[in-house]
Amino acid sequence: DITVQDALKRNYQCATIQLDFQLPERFDLSYFDDKSERHRPVMIHRAVLGSIERMTAILTESFGGKWPFWLSP
Repeated sequence: DITVQDALKRNYQCATIQLDFQLPERFDLSYFDDKSERHRPVMIHRAVLGSIERMTAILTESFGGKWPFWLSP
């Protein structure tokens, strides 16, 4: 997990990278290597910003409610 701090020094989880061993097994996924042996893959899940609501809240707190011009609605 990747965390960021807001203007009040509070930590928020923003991004995450996870290895998934369950979904490849559940969907019976496999691949063959160069020796024609079957292997079970590992899936990589990632969320760069987390939820859009969380990212909006972090940006609002970071700018103290005064958004830069290029980001203002």
